[in-house]
Amino acid sequence: KIYVHAGDSVKKGQLLVEFDHDYEVAKLAQINAKVATQNAEIKNVQAQIATATVKANNLKTKYERLQKIFEQGAETKQNADNANADYEQAASDVDRLQAALNSAQSKLNEIAADARVAAVDVERRKVKAPANGVVLTMDLTEGSAATTEKSLMDFAPESPLSVLCEVDEMWVDKLVLGQKAFI
Repeated sequence: KIYVHAGDSVKKGQLLVEFDHDYEVAKLAQINAKVATQNAEIKNVQAQIATATVKANNLKTKYERLQKIFEQGAETKQNADNANADYEQAASDVDRLQAALNSAQSKLNEIAADARVAAVDVERRKVKAPANGVVLTMDLTEGSAATTEKSLMDFAPESPLSVLCEVDEMWVDKLVLGQKAFI
């Protein structure tokens, strides 16, 4: 798509030309879907951690009670040891789930980096004005192909106008400082 034509004044950052970028946009949408899926995975692991933590705390309390009862001689050593093993396994489950959460968050960071790269790929298909100025020539037509060997357009940045020209010596005696001229 061509948004400006020769002779148009433009502002810095204004979109001048946009190349086809359907593939890049689809790739970005695909990566954003992966981000959403990974966020859901993280929430799932966080919920599992919460459940496992409650279970571990409950088993710890049970173990501590059985240990006190064992110390008073009203419980067997085997039951206290079994309660301790259950608690340690539950605590290990919490640690395992925490590691899974860390891994899921790292994967999310990786996917987010891919999304930033894909967004840059979309933006690279757009030509924007580098400064305020005027489009002097437009060498593109909509639907045509562009190559790196051929310029897209000529652009003149906004600046004070200076013109260097010669006056034929036949007319030099008619020049006056500040006189208006047509060039």
